[in-house]
Parts: sequence; C-alpha cells; structure tokens
Amino acid sequence: MTIEEIVVKYLKDNKFDGLCNPDGECGCNLDEIFPCDGYVPDCKPAYEIEDKTGEYSYIMTTKKPNEN
Repeated sequence: MTIEEIVVKYLKDNKFDGLCNPDGECGCNLDEIFPCDGYVPDCKPAYEIEDKTGEYSYIMTTKKPNEN
C-alpha cells in the first residue's frame, strides 16, 4: 500500500472530501489528490464546498459544511 492509498483510505473512512492547506491557497479533492506530486506537511483533511465567489467550481475547507 502506498502513502497516497493510505491517505485516501483515511479520508474516505472519516468522511472527508480531500485535503487543503488552510494557510495557503491550495486544496484537492479525492478525484485529484496530490496534484502537487508529493507530500505536503501542512495539508489537513478537508471538506469540499461550493465557491460562492464563482472563481472556482469548489473550494476545500477544514470546517464541516454545516458548521457556523
């Protein structure tokens, strides 16, 4: 099993949609995990939500979609 497979399994098992760097401007969903081609130590488990600015089709956030 690869590191990528371990990470994806953990995210799926815990109902996350992907990863994001909350201090940066990057995030990836499970369909395009690790577009940076490597381990990024600042990435956190994340949820996919609609980008209300319309700039992107979605954004990744560490906050659950129903949290206020």
